[in-house]
Amino acid sequence: MGKINDTSQYPVDGTVTGSDYVIGTDGDDPSLVTRNYLMSDIAAYVAGTITTPTLQVVLDNGNAATQSLNLTGTATATTVNSTNIVNTAQVDTLSFYITGAFYDRNNLPGTLGQVLVSEGAGVAWKNPVGDLGQVSVTVPAADFNLLNTVPYALIPSPGAGKAIQIVSASLRMVYNSSPYSFQATGIEIEVSPGSPQVFITNSNVNVTSSQFVALTPVSSGAIAENSAVKLSAPAPQSGTSGDSDVTIDLLYRIITV
Repeated sequence: MGKINDTSQYPVDGTVTGSDYVIGTDGDDPSLVTRNYLMSDIAAYVAGTITTPTLQVVLDNGNAATQSLNLTGTATATTVNSTNIVNTAQVDTLSFYITGAFYDRNNLPGTLGQVLVSEGAGVAWKNPVGDLGQVSVTVPAADFNLLNTVPYALIPSPGAGKAIQIVSASLRMVYNSSPYSFQATGIEIEVSPGSPQVFITNSNVNVTSSQFVALTPVSSGAIAENSAVKLSAPAPQSGTSGDSDVTIDLLYRIITV
């Protein structure tokens, strides 16, 4: 038998198919006899005994990557848990969207009007203290109709030793089809019932056209410690209910009491 690498006796087969043979030793035979093996049988054996090198197989084996990971498609994750994500370079993105809650280092989503503040070791949702805050709240028509019995929260309580003072306010309403019918006492933006910081007159809401108006704070409105700012109506409506959503924009400051 000549040398296998002697191409003069054994020409190279440029087309490998499943019906080709290779020579090998039968390890299951005690005599270790030499046999022919079909390429198709070898391929079937490899496919049946060697795990496909998927990303999950790699993670199961070592659960670590030392090289760069480039994704050109869409990556979808149900849950991503990490105790520490280290970024040593800049992360560039054209757009970044958050459709749900954004949780801080204390695993809290924050409340209406709060801002993210650095605490050195991370960021946390905090009430804006010693500075101005701004909030825009759209009150659905169904809730606006109930202001006489169910006040609608605009700014949450600032915490002990703090109070909210309204600096300026405005009202936006895109008229739908039915006007409101609040009585002469109008609507109040307040922290204490019956003592508003901002008063909304009936001429601003009992109308049949869209409104966008500036609201003037009253000359003397109660400021209460650790009290939320709410929208309420001292008197009920007369006649039919309105069906237009109303947006209240507020500029405010939190002061120490």
